[in-house]
Amino acid sequence: MKIRIYDYLIFSSIVLAPFTYMVAFKFTNTANLIDLYRFGFTCLIILQLIYSHKIYLNKVYINPSILFFSLVIFNGLINNLLYLQVDNVASLGRYILYLVGLIIIREKIVFLLIKYIEQILLIFLTVGVIQVITDDTYLVNMVERVAGPYYLHASGYSLFLVTTLPILIYKISKEGFSFFRFICLITGLFILLRTGSRAGFIGFLISVILVYRKRIFNRYVGFASFIFLVSFRNQILDFFLINPLFKRFIYLFKNGVFDASSNERVEIIIRSINGLDSLQRFFGIGIGYFDNFQESIVGERIAAHNNFLLFFIEGGLFLLIFFIIHLVWIAVKISKVKDINKKKLLVLLFLNIELFGLINNNLYYYIPYLISLLIIHEFISEKKWKSLKY
Repeated sequence: MKIRIYDYLIFSSIVLAPFTYMVAFKFTNTANLIDLYRFGFTCLIILQLIYSHKIYLNKVYINPSILFFSLVIFNGLINNLLYLQVDNVASLGRYILYLVGLIIIREKIVFLLIKYIEQILLIFLTVGVIQVITDDTYLVNMVERVAGPYYLHASGYSLFLVTTLPILIYKISKEGFSFFRFICLITGLFILLRTGSRAGFIGFLISVILVYRKRIFNRYVGFASFIFLVSFRNQILDFFLINPLFKRFIYLFKNGVFDASSNERVEIIIRSINGLDSLQRFFGIGIGYFDNFQESIVGERIAAHNNFLLFFIEGGLFLLIFFIIHLVWIAVKISKVKDINKKKLLVLLFLNIELFGLINNNLYYYIPYLISLLIIHEFISEKKWKSLKY
């Protein structure tokens, strides 16, 4: 299969899209303009994909994921016809991007993402390292966090890393270690720590242990780890004590079961459910209106931090059921993938993005979610790649 210049153009747009956060926040102070700027880049990718359909239209059948995103878009179109705001349209645009991505040019984008994963990580990690060196961080929940290109959104940076690092691990399992890959992996783990994202780092750690436990827990790795810990125990202890992620865990234990951030998320759930009437419990308030809903209750725009809550509030019990079916269907399809290396990659992506990521606003940061979605759906199809090699 031939890779064309147009394929690289779409691929570049997807890779560069996260930098819109940095550009927007550096040069724009108005929230609506920031949303409009990001929405414009989303539309650019959508238009690129749609334009390519004459050449690259995939032969796909209606599946639970395509059905779910179609219903989400239908819900959003109905409600946006009645009440139109920039940020609501931006939410709808992201769902359109996911649906279009599943139908058009999925195969070639997946190939390019895997082929150039080291170069992608180099670009994004360089930004993070520079921010660490120059102290270009921001204070949230009493810790200084590194956001990379996702300026003022460390959670987005965390999600991007837990999407791309599994792809790097997949290449290592297929082709072996190289010095460049080793540096990317170690630096990626360090920067992931500096994002201060508990769901990101702990989720990634747990998922890697679950998937690669046989390789990790052997006598050679155990012996090497023991020597390393003994030799550098003081440096390791100092590193963890000053790390923002572990500061957040310290605050959590000091404040009981919930720290300020965790407690706020529980309050969001309670007040959101209590704010619905009987009809809204079945059909929701409309896709893209969760932030508006919170603003009407507490006077502040707040994200859901929980996809189950998000779709229950915006789409009601009806849409929540289809969201759960979408997740279960993907999990079942992954379990049937025969290629063991592909299956391990899919499990890592599913755990980090669909499960651990759902409490980290994974749908808001549309590029990590799009990348994960494309790879999962391409690999669960179990196509035989004759001209493309991973």
